Amino acid sequence: MKIIENQSDLQRLSNVGILSELSASEMSATEEKCEWLHCEPGDIILEASNPDEELTSHDVFFLTSGSVSIVTKDEDNNELILAQLNSGSQFGELSALDQRGRSASVLALTKCIVARLNRENFIALLSSNTEVCMNLLLAFSSIIRQGNEKLFSITTFSNHQRIYLELLKISEPNPLGDGSWLVNSAPRHSLIAYQSGTKKSDVANAIGGLVRNEIIVRKNRGFKINDLEKLRMLAGLT
Repeated sequence: MKIIENQSDLQRLSNVGILSELSASEMSATEEKCEWLHCEPGDIILEASNPDEELTSHDVFFLTSGSVSIVTKDEDNNELILAQLNSGSQFGELSALDQRGRSASVLALTKCIVARLNRENFIALLSSNTEVCMNLLLAFSSIIRQGNEKLFSITTFSNHQRIYLELLKISEPNPLGDGSWLVNSAPRHSLIAYQSGTKKSDVANAIGGLVRNEIIVRKNRGFKINDLEKLRMLAGLT
C-alpha cells in the first residue's frame, strides 16, 4: 500500500454512495482533504483491534475503485470473511463515530484506490451536510435489517436450510433457458458460513450432499442448480 502523491482524474469521490448529494465544490474540497492510497491485492488496509484499545487514528476510508474483504477470526483463529465491498463503498465509519477500536480487518482483494479522510474532517462533513448524515443512516439501517433477517433465519431454519437459502439468494436463471439456475461465482465457504450463521464444515457438508444427489453440479467457479424446486423444498420454502 502506498500513498499517491499527485492528484489525478482517478482520485474522485463521485461514485461513493454516501457522498452522492455533495455539491461539486463540496466534493472537490473533500477530495483535497483525503490522503489517496494505491493498494495491491492482499494489502491490509485496516487491522482489527480490541474495541477498548486506544487508537492513534480513527480515519474513514472511501473505496473509489477495486474490491476489499472485511475479515475477522473465529474462536479457533480461522479467518472469516464477513463481507465484500466494491467501488463506491466506505469503511471505518464506526470507529470514526465512537472512537473505539476496529471491529474487523480490511484486505484488498484487487488493485484498489482508497481515499482516507481523518475523523475531524469526517465529523465536520457530517455536521455540515444533512444529506451525508441521512445516507450514512440509511447504510446503517440496511446493516441492521440484514442482522434482523439473519436472526430470524437462525431461529427458524436448520443449519443446512440456511445454507441452501444462501445459495438460492445468489442464483439466477440460466440464460440458455433450460430451467436450470446458476451460481456463477460461488463465495468462499467462510463467507457462506458467516451469512448463514453456520460453520465452514456445515457448508462443505451441505454442498457436498447436494452434489452427491445431483441437485447441483460444480461448474467452473460456481454451481449449476439442476433441480431448483428440490432445493427450495430442502430449504423449507415449499
